[in-house]
Amino acid sequence: MIIQYAFLVLILSGSILNVCGQAESSARHGLPGQHALLFQVGENFSLRSFDGSLISLKKQLSEKKAWRLSIGLSGYHTKSEKVMSIDTTTSIYDSDDSQANVSLSFSFQFFTNPEDVLSFYYGYGVRTMWNHNWSDVPHIYNDGADQLSIGPIGFLGIEYAVTDRIKLSGEYGAFLYYRYAFTKYDRPIVDNKDKTTSHTFGLTPDYVRLGLSAYF
Repeated sequence: MIIQYAFLVLILSGSILNVCGQAESSARHGLPGQHALLFQVGENFSLRSFDGSLISLKKQLSEKKAWRLSIGLSGYHTKSEKVMSIDTTTSIYDSDDSQANVSLSFSFQFFTNPEDVLSFYYGYGVRTMWNHNWSDVPHIYNDGADQLSIGPIGFLGIEYAVTDRIKLSGEYGAFLYYRYAFTKYDRPIVDNKDKTTSHTFGLTPDYVRLGLSAYF
């Protein structure tokens, strides 16, 4: 909560200075050709990628327009031993478990008053996400689940130009998606196989995120 209050105080201070005419407009919201790394400000001022687990980038196309690209990539693969009871017999089996998550977002950002230190902005684009889970115990079971989500994104925000290269922002957004899910169950030991698919439409809010843009 301290971060949110500090951010609100900073934004209000910038607004008052703008109204009173005491703030210069030299610290703009990015000049054409500039690039920026986008970070999300968390608790205790910790920083992480703004949207996507790997990296978030922005390129200024003009004083009023920029594009943003966010890439997320995570996963793991684990080999372990599982104790299982089958037909009253308890045995130890080798197990493979894996998970992979990939996301990609691309959007355009538009500033309504880039000549001011404090500027409102909005944007829209597209996001796609792929999630994979797999678990295998040879000759016992082989289970897998995949989800593919795709759809438009939209966001509204306000950005405060601290310097020519450092900007602070508060942003709210949402993701309207279509999701295809595929699940497979394979039990060789009992000769049982099953496959299911589902189709889902939904809306996921991104809630309010505090951001920091570092231009270079």
